Amino acid sequence: MADLTHHHDPIIRFSRFLGIVGRGSGNSRPLSVEEAQEAFSLILEEKIDPMQLGSFLSLIHYRGTSAQELAGMIYAIHQHYSMNDPYSQSADLDWPAYLSPNSQRAPWFMQAAKLVAQAGHKIALHGNNGTGDTSGKIEKAARALGIPVTVNIRQASEYLSSSNIVYLPLPSFAPHLAALNALYPLFATRSPAGDCVHCPLQAHSSLLGVSRPAYRELHRDTINLMLNRQKKMTCSPF
Repeated sequence: MADLTHHHDPIIRFSRFLGIVGRGSGNSRPLSVEEAQEAFSLILEEKIDPMQLGSFLSLIHYRGTSAQELAGMIYAIHQHYSMNDPYSQSADLDWPAYLSPNSQRAPWFMQAAKLVAQAGHKIALHGNNGTGDTSGKIEKAARALGIPVTVNIRQASEYLSSSNIVYLPLPSFAPHLAALNALYPLFATRSPAGDCVHCPLQAHSSLLGVSRPAYRELHRDTINLMLNRQKKMTCSPF
């Protein structure tokens, strides 16, 4: 199985990664950065069986995502959506805005983001409009505050030059990733796909809002790992 190449059946290739993470207590191990990148690339390319997808997300979430796995998934996203192109490297601060399906709070942080932009910093907000009662909440807030809502990364880069702030709905620049996050009602819990949406505009810094200390440590370790691999990212836990 270790000798499988890109010429082999994607479903067979992906089964190798399920075997690594799902062998059971004492026999399984986290994926390496390269393994996680290949596995998540196959997911984004929709080349695997739906049962494999559910098993993969559940196994990793139950055990806990490692920094190596999260870094590999982020690399896969950047590669799949060509986020490393020069035109995408235009923001000073990456500001994720992903609402919990259970959140009933108003997105007051949008006003804070606009104040930072008015101080002269280029802010790239990106997020998920949510489902049910939270659907469209962030996009409505952005429009009410005069924050441009863009349809792709190139347009976002252009708006940043004139307004210093943009909001990118996740489906507009990463539709497959948005579909993975939309699986929440089927699992009633988070999945690793919700942890790897950062820096679509390759910002110099990323502001992370996390609900649990373990998530903060995971993102800190992931960014440090990526920095050590010559990726220009910094992380400011919030």
